[in-house]
Amino acid sequence: MGSERGFASMMIAYVISAFARSFVAATLNVYVPFVAKGGLGFLYGFNSVGSFVAPLVCQSIIATGIRWANFYFGSLVLSALNTSFIVYAFWPTQGELKGDAELASQLYRTAVAASDAASSFVATPGRSPTSSTAPMVRKKDALGPRSYTTALKNLQMWAAAIFACIYSGSESATQGFIVVYLLGTRHANPNTVGYVTSGFWGGMAISRCVWGYLGHIFYTVVAFVMHLLILLVPSFVENAISTAVIGAVYGPIFPSNLDSARDLLPTEVHLVSLAVM
Repeated sequence: MGSERGFASMMIAYVISAFARSFVAATLNVYVPFVAKGGLGFLYGFNSVGSFVAPLVCQSIIATGIRWANFYFGSLVLSALNTSFIVYAFWPTQGELKGDAELASQLYRTAVAASDAASSFVATPGRSPTSSTAPMVRKKDALGPRSYTTALKNLQMWAAAIFACIYSGSESATQGFIVVYLLGTRHANPNTVGYVTSGFWGGMAISRCVWGYLGHIFYTVVAFVMHLLILLVPSFVENAISTAVIGAVYGPIFPSNLDSARDLLPTEVHLVSLAVM
């Protein structure tokens, strides 16, 4: 991104970046709720804090005449720091390594026992299933359900995923397009218009950290009204305020959608389902 080699290279870089972000987020979406009540709100709240700060820094760089692509070299340093934090935070302890080894050994023994029991039963056709001293457990049951198939057949998962798709598209379009809209339609100052995006993410950071209990319908109705005001009111100030309000009401929607999905879906499909969402 910092090389400024054209649209094609930027697009490829964004695809790779999005893949990495999703890879990390999918596992965190499962891990965080288990270790902290309401943790998803803080997780995505701090994500929004970063999104709030970044446009301020980028806008300041652009206003001073520095090449805009230099901003991404700063992001490179932050990525290196973040990678270090992740490695430190999730570096397995000796106890965890031992526990994983014991679990793997237990699963292996169970699978072997189930296979031996099945072979013994086949070898003596006249024997009834109840007379076997070994438990009749199929190998795939011993190793757990086929979580991908189970998850993809779950209608609740698809309902939550479609909702997440529509919401995420609206969020990305709003925070990404608002600057272009204000420049082209409201003739905003290029040196200050980037701060509107920070207002959007600032409102989102606050609402995600305090979480919300008024429900998706309330949030989406308010956001709909604010979008209408941006379209109909020819005022840069009003449009900026509406954008911040949209960020505030959008904040709890995504993490609460994930949280409700966790409550509704079976535990064995959480990782797959949240990754799809």
